[in-house]
Amino acid sequence: MRAFAYIFALFLPVAGFSQQASTGFTLTGKLVNVSLPVRAIYLHSMEDPSQEFKVPVVENTYVIKGRINGPTQYNIVPIYAPEVDRSQVAPAVSFIYLQQGHIQATHTGSFENITLHGSPVQDAYEALERQAAGKDDDAVAALNGEVFKAHPAGPYAVYALNAYAENHQPLSWPHVQDEAALPFGVTSMFLAYNGHMNLVKAREGFALLPPALQQSDAGKKLSTDIAWALLDEWGNPYRNRMDSLAALYLQATGHIKDSIDLQMKALTTAMGDSVYAPYVRKYPASPIALAVLRLYAGDNITAPAKAMQLFRQLSPQIRQQPEGVAYQHRLLQALRNVNQEAPDFAQPDTSGYNIRLKNLRGRYVLVDFWASWCKPCRAENPHLITAYERYKDKGFTILSISLDTDRGKWVQAIRKDQLPWLHASDLRSPNAAAKRYDILGIPANLLIDPAGRIIGKNLSGAALLYKLTEVFQGT
Repeated sequence: MRAFAYIFALFLPVAGFSQQASTGFTLTGKLVNVSLPVRAIYLHSMEDPSQEFKVPVVENTYVIKGRINGPTQYNIVPIYAPEVDRSQVAPAVSFIYLQQGHIQATHTGSFENITLHGSPVQDAYEALERQAAGKDDDAVAALNGEVFKAHPAGPYAVYALNAYAENHQPLSWPHVQDEAALPFGVTSMFLAYNGHMNLVKAREGFALLPPALQQSDAGKKLSTDIAWALLDEWGNPYRNRMDSLAALYLQATGHIKDSIDLQMKALTTAMGDSVYAPYVRKYPASPIALAVLRLYAGDNITAPAKAMQLFRQLSPQIRQQPEGVAYQHRLLQALRNVNQEAPDFAQPDTSGYNIRLKNLRGRYVLVDFWASWCKPCRAENPHLITAYERYKDKGFTILSISLDTDRGKWVQAIRKDQLPWLHASDLRSPNAAAKRYDILGIPANLLIDPAGRIIGKNLSGAALLYKLTEVFQGT
């Protein structure tokens, strides 16, 4: 019992910790009889990717100094001397926990055999690891829960809470393996899924953490994970339905496939309107609010007016962050593009002759951005062929702009997929036309009317056929 009490004592708050902000740390390492020559050390934070260090090893010693915001897990990696055959060496990656102050590291025999002195959070982690030895996942989670409940202000509290709140149950829905074969625009349905957190435990526990730990890098990461888990819980009914449709879509053909395609796109829109948009409105200051808005809008911002309305509801702090300012510029550009004259460009065709967009006026033109290496683009090509063959004699054509940089692969894909319309590419990265239209993901397209105005964006599958039917109705 006294030994167990000692273990728990390691999790007690360190004097002065509860008041700390971002403070300094010094990590001094010594390599003792390490078998392979190490010339440098790479250290990076698992919570804040911007916190990374690379320092030389001089006479088997290294020193790393930096700022740290609360107890933080780091990944420490050796960079071996050039004469070491890396193909014959197993990765020597170690996870260590640091906090403010002077910390001593000793590597004995091998780099990954590391001992730390002066880091209470590392001591707490190692004590818990000894207690957890041989236990299954549920027992380890329960042990972390005991540690957290006993000392929610201790140096290891955030990590104990995270382990305690993990959900070790299997995923509740079968994941579609071949997402690349699904219609463009629906795969974002799968992006946010977390599924590994007990929300009740996590949210109740987070409220017990002292403010200093909540605002630490580890605390902010946990807060973000909790936010994603909440969003996933909201979206599960839609995602389960989408998964069922995706399985049917991959097996279907012809009109049945087109019908499922429309259902999937409608479900994607419904999830945006019923999950993503309400989340942004209810939690405008959430650490993931801007990311959720991006999910709602899509890579190529199909409905910029609605996206801008949501953006204006974000908290001032998020809107004024560099990422928020940059995204506002993208939204403004997308707003300018809708029902505006399509910016002109010219790019060489497969024979080297320039094709200028403005020269195609007088017809409806689908400007299609794709690449030979893009599986969703190639899966979309049969739909484009159907649309082209049905409406080419009524004043419709397609101009495909490839993001390829290899001419041979580009031309080979055109021939293999039997695409009979206009093709062009500058074979550069980034493609100048894609950059001008702010295309961040492919497949993407724009439908341009005979006067040169953009009247549709990202019309794929059956949705493109319905739009063209509307355009050419009565002709």
